[in-house]
Amino acid sequence: MSLLFLKLGIVAFGGPAAHTAMLETEVVAKRNWLSADSFLELMSITNLIPGPNSSELVMAIGYRRYGIKGLFVAGLSFLLPAMMMVIAITMSLSWFDFDLLTNIGIALTPVIAMIILKALLNLIKKQEMDVKGITILVTALILKYFNVDEFLIVIAGAVIYITWNQLGAKLYSVEPFSLGMLTLAFLKIGSTLYGSGYVLLSYLETTFVHQLGWLTYPQIIQAFTIGELTPGPVFTTATSVGTMLGGIPGGILATLGIFAPSFLLMILIMPISHRLLANTWVKQALKGIAFASLGLMFYVALTLAYQSMGSLALIIVFAVSAIAILRFQVNAMYLILAMPILYSVLKMISL
Repeated sequence: MSLLFLKLGIVAFGGPAAHTAMLETEVVAKRNWLSADSFLELMSITNLIPGPNSSELVMAIGYRRYGIKGLFVAGLSFLLPAMMMVIAITMSLSWFDFDLLTNIGIALTPVIAMIILKALLNLIKKQEMDVKGITILVTALILKYFNVDEFLIVIAGAVIYITWNQLGAKLYSVEPFSLGMLTLAFLKIGSTLYGSGYVLLSYLETTFVHQLGWLTYPQIIQAFTIGELTPGPVFTTATSVGTMLGGIPGGILATLGIFAPSFLLMILIMPISHRLLANTWVKQALKGIAFASLGLMFYVALTLAYQSMGSLALIIVFAVSAIAILRFQVNAMYLILAMPILYSVLKMISL
């Protein structure tokens, strides 16, 4: 198990939706560790609590396999490779080719879009997509289009499903830097943040630019770019911020701060998850959340697919990725390694 999550921690580019898609492929389709319904139930549980959802989903899968020990092994295996990579890149920003990292991220956009779409097809096939489920999925898409917060969207999914069944300042000051304050800041963020990496970006700006005055907004963007374009959890953006401010100790403490609440919450919730799922109302709420989550994944896939139409080179990469994944079932890891090379070659010949 640890080898699987270590591998994903090294190759899982693309953010929570892509990570969820890769997890579905590995633990549902390939290894049959969970049924599609159980996988969606775990997705729903992690969407109900704050913190990095894909990392929490990894922990939940680990718990279902080997209890508390599995939760820690899975979570740490997924997190540590990304943390070490982010610390190394942030420490070497003075000589690292940042354009190369950016180009790799651009090249992977079509691949990630297809990985998510493939997982969506798998999950939707195994759901009872009646009028109720389709309504929630479409509602989630529409709400996301209008920038409604993800937490409110998944709660709306739960409310719609249950109801359907029942009816038939910013502060401006500069604080002296300390590792303790850094850790507390990320503990607060990890305990209260719902939503995607873009929500994390907002939290970081508020906390470290406006409240504490420790970083500039361009530095936050730089840290966020490193967290987004390296594999593993996007929340390792915190690792980059901590490393910028306090070197390697700062990177480690920032990582512990933002991920510790997720470990604690999963330790508390997973032992009682079966009892929660036995409750009819909870089960209906989680079913609605699952449909809303699929809608959010669909929105991310469509957004990435649209971004893949930006140049002829990206369109070719998108087409190759689609054929490889949908027709020939090529392992996503191979595409993650190969598509940046293809994109570079196509750019060299001015496509």
